[in-house]
Amino acid sequence: MRLAVESGAARALPLMEAVLRGDGSLAAEFPLVFGPGAPGSAVVAEVAGAVRSACAILVRDLELPGLVLRAGLIGSVATDPEFRGRGLASAVLERAEVELAAEGCLFALLWADEPAFYEARGWRPAAAELDWVLAADLCERLPAPGGVRRARPEDAAAIHALYERHPVRARRTANETRLLLAAPGMDVRVRERAGRLSAYACVGRGADLAGVLHEWGGAADDVLACARAQLAGRERLILMAPALRGELGARLSELGAPCRLGVLGMAKLLSAERAAELLRSSAPELTVEPGPCGDLVLCSAAGRLELDAAAALELLFAPRAERGRVERVEQRLGLSLPALPLAPFVWGLDSI
Repeated sequence: MRLAVESGAARALPLMEAVLRGDGSLAAEFPLVFGPGAPGSAVVAEVAGAVRSACAILVRDLELPGLVLRAGLIGSVATDPEFRGRGLASAVLERAEVELAAEGCLFALLWADEPAFYEARGWRPAAAELDWVLAADLCERLPAPGGVRRARPEDAAAIHALYERHPVRARRTANETRLLLAAPGMDVRVRERAGRLSAYACVGRGADLAGVLHEWGGAADDVLACARAQLAGRERLILMAPALRGELGARLSELGAPCRLGVLGMAKLLSAERAAELLRSSAPELTVEPGPCGDLVLCSAAGRLELDAAAALELLFAPRAERGRVERVEQRLGLSLPALPLAPFVWGLDSI
C-alpha cells in the first residue's frame, strides 16, 4: 500500500463516485475539492498502482465572535468494496489527520454515515446546530414571498456579502461562494427590495442535503419569505442554523416551529499544543501543558487535572454545547470558563 496526498483529487474521483454515487456525478457538488485550482486535496491509498481508498480534505478557518479556529474538513471517504477489511480506510484517515495537523488545524470535522467506525478511531460527536422543522402547515404563517425569486448567477456577490454578516461561519472567498451556489440540486431563492438583495436561502445540494435549507442570510422575515417559496409543494423543510438562536430563531419560535438541538458532526483534536493555547486564552489564571500522549494537563491554584484527547475535545466543543464537562473542570480547578464550550458552525455549502 502506498499513501499520498494529491491536489485536485482527480485520481480519487472515479472511486469516490463509484462507491458514493453509484457512478453518478460527485465533482460538481464539491468544486472546492475537485474543481480546477481547488484548495482541497485527496488522501489516497494505492494498491498495485490503483486507488483503492481515499478521502477529501479541506482546510477552513472558522469564525466565532472574537475568535478564529482552523479546522480540517474530511469528506467523501470511500474504499473499493473488494479491498475493505484491510485497514485502508484507517490508514487514509490517519494520513488525513497528519496532513491537516501540519496545515495548522486544531481539530478535524466530518459527517459520518457509519459513526461507529470513526468512534473506534478516536472521533467523537462535537459542537452544535439547531434543526428547525418547517412543516407544510406552517407555510401560511410565514411572511408572504413578495419580491422573492430564484437566484441568478449575477446575484453571487450580493449573496456572499450577506453570508459574511454571519458572526459564526467558515471563511470563504466571493469566488468560492459563486462556485458553491452553482452546485447541482440547489434551489436558491433571494428576496429583492428596491433593487437590492435583502436575503437568500439555499435548499438542496447534491444527494446529501435534499429537503434541507442549509444556508441563508439576511433579515429574518426576508429569509422566511424565501423559505415560504421553497416550502410550497413540500411536506416539510429542515432549516439548519448555528446554536446561537438570534433573530431568525426568535421568529421561528414565535411561529411555533419545532426545533431540535443536535450535534454539528464528528470531530477529533489534532494538536494538543493548539488546544493548550486556546484554553490558556480562555482563563488567564489557568496553566495548560500538552502531555506526552496527546492529553492535556490543566493546573490552577486549586488543583491539577489531566484530560485525554476525548475529554479535551468535549471541554472545547461539547456535543449540543452541553456544559457538563466545563462545570466539572471549573469545580475541580476553582475557576470560571464562561466562554466554553465553543460552538463553531459549518454551513451546508461548506461541507465536503
